[in-house]
Amino acid sequence: VELSSNEFNLSRNGEHVLRIAFLPAPPADSVDQSWRPADGSAPPLAIAPFDADEAKRYQQAWADYLGLPVEKTIPIPGGETMTFMLVPPGEFQMGTGQEDRDWLFEYTKQISDDWTAVRLDEEMPRHTVRITAPFYLAKTETTQAQWKAVTTDNPSYWKQAERPVDQISWNEANDFVDRLDAHLDDPQLSVC
Repeated sequence: VELSSNEFNLSRNGEHVLRIAFLPAPPADSVDQSWRPADGSAPPLAIAPFDADEAKRYQQAWADYLGLPVEKTIPIPGGETMTFMLVPPGEFQMGTGQEDRDWLFEYTKQISDDWTAVRLDEEMPRHTVRITAPFYLAKTETTQAQWKAVTTDNPSYWKQAERPVDQISWNEANDFVDRLDAHLDDPQLSVC
C-alpha cells in the first residue's frame, strides 16, 4: 500500500491491483446553482456536521420554501405505500478517514479478506459530497412487500414482508425503479 497526497496505490505480491487518484474538488462557483433564486431568498445550505434536530430544521426550512412536504407517502400497487423524505441541498463528509486507514487494512490482512480490502479502498479517502439541489429519498430500504407489489416476485432468502428485499442484482433494482416510476401518478416525483 502506497499513499501520497494525491494518489493511492495497492499492490499484491508485487502486482499492481488498484490505483486511485484524488482529484481536487471543483470550485464552488462551478456547481450549477441555476435553480436557486438570485435574490438569496433560499434557506441556507445544510453543511455538515449537524445533529438530528438541526437536520430536521434544514428539511423543514427547505420544504416550506419549496412548498413541499418533508415526508411524502405515495401509493404503489397492491395497496402498499412508500415514504420519501426531503433531502435539502448542502455538503457532508463521506468515506473512510485517515484515522481508520491503518486499522482497516490491518484487520483485512489478518482475516485474509481481499474482497473486503478492495471495497474498503473504495471508501477512501474521506471527501466532501455536495448536493446541489433538493430531492426525495426513500425513508427506509425497499421492503419485500413493496418489492413484490411492484414486481410480483420476492427473491429474498429471509422471507418476511417488512424486511428489506435481498438477493437482487443491480439490474433487477433498476428494473424495479423503472416499474415503480411507471406507476407514479405524481408530477413532483420521479424515481431514479
